[in-house]
Parts: sequence; structure tokens; C-alpha cells
Amino acid sequence: PEVGLMMTNGRIHSTGGSFHVGEVSLTKCVLKDAEGHLGYGHILGRSHQQAHAIAMFDLALQRLDTSESAIQQLEKWRQQIDELTSQESARVEATRVDFFTMVRGET
Repeated sequence: PEVGLMMTNGRIHSTGGSFHVGEVSLTKCVLKDAEGHLGYGHILGRSHQQAHAIAMFDLALQRLDTSESAIQQLEKWRQQIDELTSQESARVEATRVDFFTMVRGET
């Protein structure tokens, strides 16, 4: 992955002229597998991990043979993401403090 800058354009209202707002950082990643397929990942910001993950996702989808297998693979990934999310939620919930039930020391 590499980080660069990208010029962003703006427009005053929907019919106004276009102008350059400024530059934003952009991380891009290009991956190539053994068969020569290319996977591309671009994300605003400086997250090398996210750009790499997007490129891997793009590459994986290109390597699938049929749309049915793509749907099956997406469902598998969704289940894995749901599992990781629930594990993280359980970990966070274990450290939650309910301040309304704490005793303030008054008698």
C-alpha cells in the first residue's frame, strides 16, 4: 500500500461551477496473484490495512467462477464478520460500568 494525495472538487449548489476544495490523503493498494489477476483497493485516509483488505477482496471476487459462488463466498464472509463483531461486543460488554448502580459513599 502507498499513501498519496488526491485533489477534491466541490460545487456551489447543484448547478454552480466546479472548484478545487483541497487535497485529501488516499491510500491505494494493488495486488497481483499467481495467475496475473489484479486486485485494487483505494480508501480515503492513511489506513494501509483497509486498502490491503479491499484489494484482497477485489482479487478474491475476480477469482470466483460464477455469481453463485460469489454469493456463497460473500455469505461466508458476512458470517465471519458477524462472529467477530459479536465477539468484540461481548468483550466490550464485559467491561461496561453502570454508573447509576454505583454507591457514592453517602449513607
